[in-house]
Amino acid sequence: MLDFQNRNVDRGLSAFDARHNFVLSATYPLPFKFRQKSLSGVLGGWIVNGIGTFRSGEPLDARVGSNVSANGDRWFPDWPNLNPAFSNNPTSGVSKGCKIGSRTIAAGTPLGTPNLWYDPCAFSRPAPGHYGNVGRNTMTGPGFQDVDASLQKVFKPTERINVQARAEVFNLLDHANFYIPGFNVFAGRAGVISRLTSYPGGREMQFGLKLSF
Repeated sequence: MLDFQNRNVDRGLSAFDARHNFVLSATYPLPFKFRQKSLSGVLGGWIVNGIGTFRSGEPLDARVGSNVSANGDRWFPDWPNLNPAFSNNPTSGVSKGCKIGSRTIAAGTPLGTPNLWYDPCAFSRPAPGHYGNVGRNTMTGPGFQDVDASLQKVFKPTERINVQARAEVFNLLDHANFYIPGFNVFAGRAGVISRLTSYPGGREMQFGLKLSF
């Protein structure tokens, strides 16, 4: 909490708020039929399964990176000031351009990319002993997209024995899902996304057989 004497200051979006969340799952038996019994036993009866998850980004704070307010909080949750004519969620369009420490951000640099997710030029330091006027969780981080699929078939060597063959693909589209950017708006890596989320990774495939009797 930023200010224990004024809880209204911390009103804002939940840290796990996902404004849009869409999950789609489907199962489709492949309609292939063959006159030859042996061919039908191998190529017929396969089932395709899929599940897709699409979610908008979660909120994150803009942080000063030091205890400018001097409230004694060692975690440095202080927020910066918002410069005039800027959005408190400067994650779209292009940067206005500015200098952050030794780093120069050129005017016209695209926002919403791993190289510069938000515009640090939107913020300025509050005066010592004061809180910034940017609210809690005003910025939105990267979204999440994942499609998994599988192909399966049950073989019956005998009446009592079932053999399920299954092939699974995770992150079918090999889509990169990014972690949140550096949220210290006055650091050299402000707005830069340095890594991907741990799940899912790159496209992965696995095969399996299950015997039931």
